[in-house]
Amino acid sequence: MIGGTQQIFPILALLGLALMASPTPASLDFSAAPLYAQTNRQEGYWNNLWRRFTGRPSPTATSGSTSKGGANHDRCVYTTEELVALVPASAETGIPYLEPVLTGYPTWWFYVPYEGNGRLEAEFVLIDSAETILYEKSIEVPPEPGLIEISWPETEAPLAPGEIYRWVFSIRCNPSNRSGDATVNGWVQRATPDEAAALMADLSATQNPYQVLADSLYWFDLLAELNTLKSTDPQRFSPLWNGLLCQVYAQSDRLTPLTTNNCPDLSTLPIPAPN
Repeated sequence: MIGGTQQIFPILALLGLALMASPTPASLDFSAAPLYAQTNRQEGYWNNLWRRFTGRPSPTATSGSTSKGGANHDRCVYTTEELVALVPASAETGIPYLEPVLTGYPTWWFYVPYEGNGRLEAEFVLIDSAETILYEKSIEVPPEPGLIEISWPETEAPLAPGEIYRWVFSIRCNPSNRSGDATVNGWVQRATPDEAAALMADLSATQNPYQVLADSLYWFDLLAELNTLKSTDPQRFSPLWNGLLCQVYAQSDRLTPLTTNNCPDLSTLPIPAPN
């Protein structure tokens, strides 16, 4: 299930070429069956899941990052927090992973620590493996710091099965000098038809689709599902959403209130019920 898209507007500014200079990472290997949790009722389910997300083999190529979480060191107005893409990063290197996606219309989430006040714009760009810019949109930064959600628009063709894409999200701190942008970036690869069919079969056979997505390490699809579930059952799923997001925030180079406020202990979160 995919959440709504923030209002976005076309722009003419080109993305700095330095953001596209990194090599394309190796394709994901989906040949092995998903490592489903064998003991769903053990107390450390979500802690173990997060370790699996961040303990995967480290990426073999960087995503153009110069600090943890896929962020660069910017020239925006200083804040005690930093721009964060809501994606797991390697516990070893701090580099985001090439993430698999089931849907052809994924959703990205970003924490923006800046106050827009009508004067600050963000930019989302999607780039294919040939380093061709496929999509480029600007977003007005909201007046208050918080999450920005961007869904791949249904007016565009879906992401191609098996293809690798690079996404870049930037805050245009100084439109006349893009080298000072605050930037986060990473990679996604849509599942092939065979991979998608196998996962869809598992999803159709369960009462807990979010658990199947979690066990299969489909981060983007898991967040999209939890985002929908927390709107229908906030008492159960909002703590889980907040708990996982806090783990992402904790990857930041800076200590921030995000990691201390409303951050439940993962070990206290509800365990998925048996199917």
